[in-house]
This record gives sequence, structure tokens and C-alpha cells, in this order.
Amino acid sequence: MNTKKSKIIKGMLLSYGITIVVFSIFGALFYFTTIDDTHVSIIVKVTILISVLLGALISGKRVGIRGWLVGGTTGFMYTLTLLITSMLFMKNFSITSHSIKVTAINTLVGMFGGIVGVNTNSSKGTKN
Repeated sequence: MNTKKSKIIKGMLLSYGITIVVFSIFGALFYFTTIDDTHVSIIVKVTILISVLLGALISGKRVGIRGWLVGGTTGFMYTLTLLITSMLFMKNFSITSHSIKVTAINTLVGMFGGIVGVNTNSSKGTKN
């Protein structure tokens, strides 16, 4: 497998790992406490954005070039995988303008994360 592709896939899997851990923690909090669950939608959105950002950052850092492309691909693939999974397991799932907006936002957040990742790469730059 192409090493760039494998680094992007690893970043995407890291994103899903972060998402699963955070969702599990919040799920346990909601189950075992009397915390009001009115903010679940916001928690889900913020968790996904942070997960995409961190996964794209790591992908960009590992690939080392074209952070916008690497990060954008990571964010897009994260969302595409989520949409495909939803299609498989939800009977009434359909692609809406909201899912297109979410895909665009995740791709943009991924681009930003990839750019940051490439530019924080410690092997780049000059040492004084």
C-alpha cells in the first residue's frame, strides 16, 4: 500500500478512535448520572470536529507535505465512511443538504488540521 495512503488511513482511524472514546465517556456519564442530555447534539458535533482535526493533524505531520490535501482527504474519508455506515444500518437514511454541509465542514477542518500538522513537523525548517 502507498505510504501516503496508509498514513491518511491511520489518521482517519485515529479520528474514529478518539470519537469512540469520547462517545463512550459521555455515554457512561449520561447513563450513570442525572446529567441532562439536551446538549448531546452539540457534544457529538464538537467531538467529531476535534476528532477530524486531530486525525488530519497527525496525517499531515506524518506525510510532511501538502497538508491541505492530506488533511482534507482525512476529513472527507472520515465523513464518507460515516455516511456509508449510516446507509448500511439505517433504513430511512438519505443524503440531505445537512449531510453535504457536514462533509464540507469536516473536509475544511481536516484541511486546516493537515496544514497545521505539516507546519509543526519538527524535521522541517532550519535550526539555528
